[in-house]
Amino acid sequence: MVRFGFNKILIFSIFCLCSGVNVKKSGHDFEGIIYYKINYYDSNGDPVNDKRLKYLGDSMKVFMQKGNYKQIYSGSFVECVSYDYKSNKYYTSFKDIDTVSIRDAGVQDDSIAEYGKIDSAITILGNVCSGYKISTSQTNCYFFYSPNIYKNPKYFIQHRYFGYDKFIRDTHSIYLQLEIEYKNISIVFTATSIQWTKLKDKLFTISKVNRVYNKASNSKY
Repeated sequence: MVRFGFNKILIFSIFCLCSGVNVKKSGHDFEGIIYYKINYYDSNGDPVNDKRLKYLGDSMKVFMQKGNYKQIYSGSFVECVSYDYKSNKYYTSFKDIDTVSIRDAGVQDDSIAEYGKIDSAITILGNVCSGYKISTSQTNCYFFYSPNIYKNPKYFIQHRYFGYDKFIRDTHSIYLQLEIEYKNISIVFTATSIQWTKLKDKLFTISKVNRVYNKASNSKY
């Protein structure tokens, strides 16, 4: 199993109607919606039953268009996470709070010890997925991706936060499963449905709030 810190879970915490996969030809940049279930495990690999530890809820809905993505959580105090590739900013909003947390996605918090493709494969929604690993000073993360879900890496060349630029550059894809390992808890995101569909630009607009806070620079604006 894999473990992960809270702030980093949110980044990926980055994405077929019913249980099938609508496959496009290679080279067609993915635009649409991916649904994920979220499972939690303790250090022994047993399911976590304490709801207080399931702080990201039980499911995630991800919208993706070009280099923009938006993650909506169900059953979590985190309402939404959005990334805007033009500004390279990462926005997190919380339920019942009118403040949006903003960070520079060009900053990598933990030094990356190793990264690259691994000799491991699983099948998700009929797709044979290859493995990719990123290790930092605090975490090990395992991504499983399919070449059927193509993503152009040009949109993420500045997205250094958590090494996402390296993952997209090396795989040209979006993960269908993400296993995150940190200390005593493991969090696993697994795709349950994939829908290729055109999305409206306004879906990725950041709502106006009373106050926003830039975590990277420690400044309000």
